[in-house]
Amino acid sequence: MNYSRMARKLRKKISRFSGEVSKGLPKVGERFVREMVYGIQVSQSVVLTKIGRQLEERVSIKKVEECLSRQLQRRGMGEKAQENLLEMASRHIGKETLLIPDLRMLKGQRRFLIRIIGNRNLICAGKEKLAREIAEDCPLLYAETIVRVDDGKEKVYHLEFGYRNVKFPGREETLGLLVVRGFGREPMMLLTTERLRRSRKVLWWLVRAYMRRWAIEETI
Repeated sequence: MNYSRMARKLRKKISRFSGEVSKGLPKVGERFVREMVYGIQVSQSVVLTKIGRQLEERVSIKKVEECLSRQLQRRGMGEKAQENLLEMASRHIGKETLLIPDLRMLKGQRRFLIRIIGNRNLICAGKEKLAREIAEDCPLLYAETIVRVDDGKEKVYHLEFGYRNVKFPGREETLGLLVVRGFGREPMMLLTTERLRRSRKVLWWLVRAYMRRWAIEETI
């Protein structure tokens, strides 16, 4: 495997991405964004010391950290970068885009996939029940094995999953409750507007979609 070639390609992609994020910022701001994106990607951390070590500067790591810290406090930089990120993301969102928001962001969304807790009331088979009760009775027809990195160590998870059709009390829209066991003692419950059916491919795609959001949250 040609690691130097991979590194060049990675730097090229990061440069292109950071260039869009830093659009409208002064030169020093563009460099800061580029270095932060690269440092976060390589170190897999948002800790300034770890990011700084990946930049391979000729000055002490303490000075690199202080420099990064000063740039983070630069007025208007965060707002401009956020504005550019939102503009970039908007190009990929259409009427049929599946969103995986925080529950508090749910209002007005047409298509969503959210995680809920067991004490939420739902209607299933014409009866109002707690989500955890529905999950306990849900047939888990499919299984998958995955490997995740927890605290720097690989861990194997054996997952079982299935679904039930449900509704919110007082609402007519049919939703899907996707139930996943294997991450802990309690099942993971995902509520979605997506039409669920007895299909490993459909259900597993949604489970993986939520896990991608999960992975992003863990880096924040």
